[in-house]
Amino acid sequence: MVDKLNAEVSVLFFSDIVASTKLIQKLGEIGAHEAFEAHRADLKRVLTLTSGRELQWLGDGAMAVFRSAGEAVRCAVLLQKLAGRTRQPAIRIRIGIHAGDTLRDPHSDQLFGMPVVIARRLCDLAIEGQILCSRAIEMMVLGRSDLRFEAQGVARLKGVDLEVPICQVLWRSDAMTAAHNSRQQLFLPADDRATRRTPKAVQTVSNI
Repeated sequence: MVDKLNAEVSVLFFSDIVASTKLIQKLGEIGAHEAFEAHRADLKRVLTLTSGRELQWLGDGAMAVFRSAGEAVRCAVLLQKLAGRTRQPAIRIRIGIHAGDTLRDPHSDQLFGMPVVIARRLCDLAIEGQILCSRAIEMMVLGRSDLRFEAQGVARLKGVDLEVPICQVLWRSDAMTAAHNSRQQLFLPADDRATRRTPKAVQTVSNI
């Protein structure tokens, strides 16, 4: 089976609608489905602009792949801005990005490998409105003055033996980012607050 898979370097992108179950309960299944599909339409437009490709729609999020780390980050920023528009109901998302060697099934076009796992776990770790990526992504886009990052230390992700250095993409204005981080801290347990919100320090996040 392995010799039938194609090896390639991929930039993996996962997005997730935060509190999607509560939205379903609030809007009903039909209303929630319409809201999720409107979000998916935004995603498809942004993927087209950034040369990304949707691999799987998960109902309340997506898996996509890029050949360019910079375009993956740009896609994430554009998608967050679209999700932040005044819309009823409001859709809030979180995003994780990582890159590495993957195996592609030529029949299903699905990707396999640890980079897929890490990108998924980074998305799970992110909070509302946040874009988390590995430091590998930041290194791949050095010199891009339009993209800004903030170190978040290291994370110990579920199913990943090595600690992963991570950072967040700064896509808001400085004032908005500070206010957002302050609001989110109010909802984090005290131990997680120190772990996940102290920039430029070595941190460990377990069981994610």
